Amino acid sequence: MAKDTGFDRALSTKPGFAPALVGKARVSLARGQPAAAVPLLEQAFAQSPLAENAGLLADARRLAGDASGAAAAERELFRHGRGGDGRTLSLYLSTHDRDADEALALAEAETRIRDDIYSEDAFAWALYRKGRLREARAASERALALNPGFDPTGAAEARALLAASERRLAGAL
Repeated sequence: MAKDTGFDRALSTKPGFAPALVGKARVSLARGQPAAAVPLLEQAFAQSPLAENAGLLADARRLAGDASGAAAAERELFRHGRGGDGRTLSLYLSTHDRDADEALALAEAETRIRDDIYSEDAFAWALYRKGRLREARAASERALALNPGFDPTGAAEARALLAASERRLAGAL
């Protein structure tokens, strides 16, 4: 079971500290308690209006059954993502299986600006959603080579999805 004791300590020292609020909200989401995550993410986004916080808030609201609230948070995600955080928006679009063309365009632009593990990861997801599996695998391997444990669950899911897609592709040939 995920623990949030450290986040509680941080919040007792610095009330309203956005990174601690986000951490505590992630624990609530991991526990299957999206309604508990929503107010934490609302407060975090109010203090730190980042695309990533807006995306988490959209997910929490959607999971809590608040479709209109999720749509409002997504509008903020798109505004902030298109206004300077294309990598986060690209990753959100890809991991939510939406607008693969925009996700890829944003990811390609990011890899030209910030060629790092996070940009390679977003690029790999975008390529995967476009069905460009060999290129997705290469981008995923570049990201994993930079730091194979940077996202234990996301990295494992990416490997499994690519392998399954390649098996389907090989079977269709």
